[in-house]
Order: sequence, then C-alpha cells, then structure tokens
Amino acid sequence: MLHDNGGALAAADPPPASPGSGVKHMGALKFWKRDSRELRPMPNGIAEGDDVEEVKLVLHLSGEALLESGGRAQTLTPSSWGLYAFSKSCRIKGPYSQLVVSMPKRLLAARNPNLDRVMKRQFSAESPAMAMAFRFFTSLYDNDSSGTAFAHELGDIGIRLLQVALDEQQARLEGHTRQEKFRSRIKSFVDTHLHDPGLSVEAIARANHCSTRYLQKMFGDAESIGRYLWRMRLERCSAALADPCHAHRSITEIAFSLGFSNPSHFSRVFRARYGTTPREYRALMLEKAAETNALQRPMKADCAA
Repeated sequence: MLHDNGGALAAADPPPASPGSGVKHMGALKFWKRDSRELRPMPNGIAEGDDVEEVKLVLHLSGEALLESGGRAQTLTPSSWGLYAFSKSCRIKGPYSQLVVSMPKRLLAARNPNLDRVMKRQFSAESPAMAMAFRFFTSLYDNDSSGTAFAHELGDIGIRLLQVALDEQQARLEGHTRQEKFRSRIKSFVDTHLHDPGLSVEAIARANHCSTRYLQKMFGDAESIGRYLWRMRLERCSAALADPCHAHRSITEIAFSLGFSNPSHFSRVFRARYGTTPREYRALMLEKAAETNALQRPMKADCAA
C-alpha cells in the first residue's frame, strides 16, 4: 500500500487487520483509507497470509496530488481511480485522501486477460459501471460491512463490478486507438488526393469502403471531414502563394493543382479564411520573403569572410 515516509509516500502492503488498524476484510478484498495528514508509520513487507500477487484499486477521494512512479507522473484528482501493483516505490505530493482496495490479481485477470493495458493509468469515475463501483466500494468501507454475514458476497459483487468497469475502459482504449488509426489513414488519403477536384466526402468514403455517416463519426466532432478537406486545400494554396519558388505560377494554376475548379469560388473562400484576396496575400508574403533574403545576404557574406 502507500505509506507516509517523511512527506513522501512509498509502496507497501497493508498490515494484518487488527483493532484500530483501519484494514477491513470482505471476502477476497481488503480495504483501508489513506490520508496525507496521517503520519503514523506503516510496516513494509507482505502481510501474513498474502502469498498471492495482489493489485490495488486506488480511489482518489479528495485533494489534488501528483503521483510519481517509474519516471512517470500522474495528476490525481477527486473521483479518479487507478489500478496498481506497486512493485516499485512511488511518491505522492500534495494533500489527499484515498480509499485503497487490495485483491488477488488472478480474480480480475480471469475475466480481463489484458489487465496490464489498464494498469498504472488514471481514469475518471464517469462510466456507468465505474461510477457504480466507486460508490459501492466507498459505501462498503464507510458502513463497515466487514463483520456482517454477507461480507464475502459483497466482496464478490465488488470484484464483479470492477471487472465490468475494466471491460468498459478497455473497450474505450481500443476504440480510441482504432479511431486514431482510421483518422490517420483518412488524412493520409486526403493528403495524396488534394489535387483531385472530384475529391469529396462521398469520394473519400467510397474509396475507403465505408458510409459517409461512419466516416463522419470516426473522423470526430472537433472538425468534420468536409471542413478538414477544404482547410488542407487552402493551407496548401497559401503556402504555395507565399513560396518564391512558385512565383512563376499563376494563382489559378496553383488553385487548380490543389483541387479547386472555379477561380471565383477559390478567391471567395480564400478571402473568408485569410481576410485578403489571394493576389494581395501573395504580394505581401513575397515582399516579406524578399526583405528576409536581403537581410540574410550580408550575414552570409560576413560568415564567408
């Protein structure tokens, strides 16, 4: 478990349950609360009878603290939670209050074979199952159900709730990874087909064997795929207009090479985005480039001398 050690906190397992120790047993679960204001020493080592590998569910109840472990730092905020093995020492800075629930790792791994993917991460208790588990575990401890005839069954219910909550988080992590890969593939496709005036949301969906609805959903809400397409075209055009290497090319040629098919439409959307016409923008940027080159020439001459 986490214990205070001169202002820092190190990893240790809980002491054997005894009157006043604060450790409560419910079936395979062990509960105890930690508060940064408590400075009583806690013994290192594994408690008697703890001959199996255990994991600790850390429910952060109050205060904002910084967890440092293995060269990584995480911010702990109220209602956040994480699953840890604490095989190495760690430090927590800042005032805090936590509920720690210890259990055999095999009980979670039986249902969650990819348990290590969600270990040592901080999650918020916003998902339905985790919100329920968070309230369930804190209620078990606060109401001291350890001495009841149903303590073992309540512990089993807690493990089951945590298993479902971990399933939720794994599904979210996998979904996030899948979405990021999809977005990356779509962006790469758009990047290599910007020159095509026929490139549209429908064409992108067709080429990637999905519906436009799925394409919009997977691309995300921050920016639609249609807006992304036109933004990329305009940014490429603005970069070409500002580049002295393209000064010999007409504005229409540059616009057409990046998928625009109507000069008037291009001029209108360009002005809406950059607040000036393509011609005025080009003149201003080439003038700035010429001034920059004029300043750099004497510097290069000095270096050569």
